[in-house]
Amino acid sequence: MAGSRTAQVVSACPVLLDMDNALGSPVRDVDDGVALALALASPELEVVGIVASACNCSASEALANTLRMLAVAGRRDIPVARGADGPLVADRQAHHAYLDAKAQGPDASYWAQCAVSDGSVASLLPDERTGSRLIIDMARAHAGRLVLVMQGALTNLALALREAPDIAGCIREVVHMGGVFVPRQDAGRERAFEWATPDVPAEVWEHTLRFNTWYDPEATAVVLRSGMPLRLVTANVTVHVFMRLEDVARIRQSGGAWRRFLADAVEPWVRWSMERRKLPGAHMHDPLAVAAVAFPDICRYRVMHADVPAFLEGREWLLRAPEAAGGTVMVQAAVDVDVDRFEVLLADRLAGADVL
Repeated sequence: MAGSRTAQVVSACPVLLDMDNALGSPVRDVDDGVALALALASPELEVVGIVASACNCSASEALANTLRMLAVAGRRDIPVARGADGPLVADRQAHHAYLDAKAQGPDASYWAQCAVSDGSVASLLPDERTGSRLIIDMARAHAGRLVLVMQGALTNLALALREAPDIAGCIREVVHMGGVFVPRQDAGRERAFEWATPDVPAEVWEHTLRFNTWYDPEATAVVLRSGMPLRLVTANVTVHVFMRLEDVARIRQSGGAWRRFLADAVEPWVRWSMERRKLPGAHMHDPLAVAAVAFPDICRYRVMHADVPAFLEGREWLLRAPEAAGGTVMVQAAVDVDVDRFEVLLADRLAGADVL
């Protein structure tokens, strides 16, 4: 299948995905895996590399899940490197212990009811390079064109910048799923961050769990200060987009081992999200970040000032210019999203992903 893409990717945007892919792991968000599937199904993008990250799972789990996905998809042409096992400084042992315990709790029954069928596929081997080294090599190989889609923590990119500061000038853009801001009533249409997780006590969110931007705050600070163009696909917009059971059924009915595998892996999380969190489906945070690269107008953005000291101190850090103090850096932050367009696009691409 890899050879069939040669003509299709001539004008495609080269992207490297850095992802904490937990697809197939009990009681773990599947959106990283769905984002990979969307990227593979989008002729506007050429996935030139993947870094398996620690955040929603361990780096080794993310690596195994990603290699398994690519094996089922028949995509043996994409290098996959293992990223760092943890943050630059922060200790996330309690974070991972909580996630591991939850995966072994009663909610794991959702996954037992829907076993993932991947058929008989030969296993793939990871790339010998570290995740940071793969970022460096791909930045130089695709200088001025590469877009990094950072779906989890920013650790591997921070390590790459420390090792090779010159790559900051090689990377066209960093698109990161992360960030939350306070909407302004007088600023036009801006989405509110609407988040309810009855399965996770408030004190756990306050003291234990940290995802994406906040998993490795020191790494986030390195990236913010690097001078690279940074676009944040904020949680304000991602909490409003979903994959629903009818989408899963459509993917499965489209036929083929790949689509059956994908539907079987996604369905438990969709059902769990509906029954445990009372949502209309499963949040599709990271697929929106991928779609934002292929379709830059699917979200609406405002220029905001990222106050790095405020971020490191745990204060509000995405600010408008009048409020911003000195020493901030400018970023593009998604404030609205075309929900219907994205959800139709996602279902269409995954159900008819013949570009694989």
